[in-house]
Amino acid sequence: MITKILAFICQICPLCIFARAFPNSKFEGIMNSLEKNCPFCRAYRKTRGE
Repeated sequence: MITKILAFICQICPLCIFARAFPNSKFEGIMNSLEKNCPFCRAYRKTRGE
């Protein structure tokens, strides 16, 4: 249940939305390095099976 809540927060995060919308941008590269420490992004990837 907590994982789903954290994943939902990642879904509505403006930074994450922008990074997912433009996967080949420089911003996406920066976000990939930050996602390793973000509990919301980890939960999002876990629920999406990535």
